[in-house]
Amino acid sequence: MSTEKNVVEVFDTDKKKKIIIISAISLGSLAIIAGAVFAWLALRPVKVPDPQKDPDAARKLLASKDFNKLTPKQQNDFVRSFRPTRRPSRAEMESARKAMQSMSPEQRRTMMENTRKVFMRQQEERLDRFFKLSKKEQIAELDRRIAEQDKRRAEFQRRRAQRSRNQNQSDNNNQQSQVKKDQQPNQQNPQNAQSQNNNNNHRRRPSAQMRREFESNMSPSLRSKMQQYRQMERLRRQKKLK
Repeated sequence: MSTEKNVVEVFDTDKKKKIIIISAISLGSLAIIAGAVFAWLALRPVKVPDPQKDPDAARKLLASKDFNKLTPKQQNDFVRSFRPTRRPSRAEMESARKAMQSMSPEQRRTMMENTRKVFMRQQEERLDRFFKLSKKEQIAELDRRIAEQDKRRAEFQRRRAQRSRNQNQSDNNNQQSQVKKDQQPNQQNPQNAQSQNNNNNHRRRPSAQMRREFESNMSPSLRSKMQQYRQMERLRRQKKLK
């Protein structure tokens, strides 16, 4: 009787050991699989969409953590490729506005933070290149930048004057055709529509608040370089830097 009891106890002990070993192997296998999946997710290549062809996918990448997996050069090129090669239509601008509104607050914050980070890095790289130039080359670069600014300012004033003329002409046409418009209330004056389209298509200049927010997030190094550059640009514009 005692011998049979001992045999049963040995059998139960061996069974428990096998269960423990199998359980340990199963847990180890699961850990290995989980680690492999995590490594694949962390190291998988990020597909970079073309913002001009697939703006929705591009915005999703810019608003995700996958954006940080790109190299600094890839990030720079990707953000730079967002700049339109032509003036966007009213429908495209409305589509982009709706896409931004459909994002969660966290996605919008991530998108703005990623964009700001890249822009600051680009600015610092540009300023580093500028300060490595010789004095003569710096003067030439300042002259080029000042000429570009004056050209953009003149173009902005020309467009604003054109929009004002279009609006005045549209108002005059609306007054002259008031009776016709009353008879056809659902029709829109084509010239007024064109004027409204022009108003919606022009690029808006960044507000003072946006500039202050951007500068408040600058690193001390970038802020110092930016102030030094602006001082040189101001002196060159005043013909005091030679």
